[in-house]
Amino acid sequence: MVDKESGACSPSGTRYLLDQGWVHGDGVIVGEPGNSQITTAHRGLYRFRLQIHGEATHTGMQAWEQGTQGRNAILDMARVTVALAEISLPAVSTPAFARRRSMLTFPTLIKGGSGINVVPASCEAYGHARLLPEISAHEVRRVIGEQLERLSITAYCLDDLVSVPAAETDQEAEIVQTLAGAAETITGRRPPLQGCGPACDGWMFITRGILTVCGYGVTCGGAHGADEWVDLASLRSITEVYAHAMVHFLGSR
Repeated sequence: MVDKESGACSPSGTRYLLDQGWVHGDGVIVGEPGNSQITTAHRGLYRFRLQIHGEATHTGMQAWEQGTQGRNAILDMARVTVALAEISLPAVSTPAFARRRSMLTFPTLIKGGSGINVVPASCEAYGHARLLPEISAHEVRRVIGEQLERLSITAYCLDDLVSVPAAETDQEAEIVQTLAGAAETITGRRPPLQGCGPACDGWMFITRGILTVCGYGVTCGGAHGADEWVDLASLRSITEVYAHAMVHFLGSR
């Protein structure tokens, strides 16, 4: 997958090929690493930037002491942070996400202020939501807007950065069951069918009507860490599983 870490929404690679009509088919296996399960769904994601505007003034001014001039944008952002930490996104339930939930994390990045002796005129923070099916970026924006209104914060700007829908393939779909059977034949173990938290290119196929396995691959660990690793021995068995699945899937057509 090309440029996948940009947020599973890159216009390059998979999406470009699909948009051009150069890739099509009846089933897809996305080779996301990890073979403890066959991933039939992934959560969506929504990344956003919230800018809150205050009023700058010198901290030594009498008007600041009297509360007639200046508004601390960082303090307003702190109030929003506390409020958003206490809310929960609506719960949904699907077979693939029996033990997962939608999650709003805010802030993940934050900056503001211009000097130690200056009341901050602005504060900028970034947030990230992981979303189950039926929960959209619009729903997250609505929740954020309600909290801003409740806190009487009106001078702000909420910008969408990335939005990817949650995607799910029926666990009884042929491509899923064929891969599960191949895994059992080669490894002697039939992996469970579940959804996963991170997003991948799976939604690009699923939203175009192509049944997709969103992840089954090599044994690995330490993802995104300094000690990230892949078990080379598993590469052989996974290759055999893929080959077995492709032969049986294509043979049924």
